[in-house]
Amino acid sequence: MLVLTETLRESDDRARVEGEELRTLRLEVEKLSRKAEDAQALKREKERTIEARRESAWPRLIGQKLTDELATLQLEVGQLEQRNADLQVDNQNILQRWLDKLNEEATQVNEVRRWSVACASSCQLRCACRCDLHK
Repeated sequence: MLVLTETLRESDDRARVEGEELRTLRLEVEKLSRKAEDAQALKREKERTIEARRESAWPRLIGQKLTDELATLQLEVGQLEQRNADLQVDNQNILQRWLDKLNEEATQVNEVRRWSVACASSCQLRCACRCDLHK
């Protein structure tokens, strides 16, 4: 009987120790479960934040790209306008030179005609005076 009592007491002690271990392990499991839930919630929050930033970044990136494209096009337009102005000046210079040349040629033609008319008049006067020489 003494052995049975001793065995029962050892069994109760072991049951109490194992019960406390079980309680400690359950508390640890509960604690770890809460940590896991908190970590999952934090992960979901970070994912939402990242997604929100990504969604808000697209318009900024598109806006920046459009701004860059607009600046490039404005630069090209400015360069084309400058080229157009330069070409207009060149065209005016070429046109003026051409007009000056035509004017010079017209002046030369007029001088030749005047000389020719003068010579013809002179010849007619001579011919009128000396008709027998010019025949």
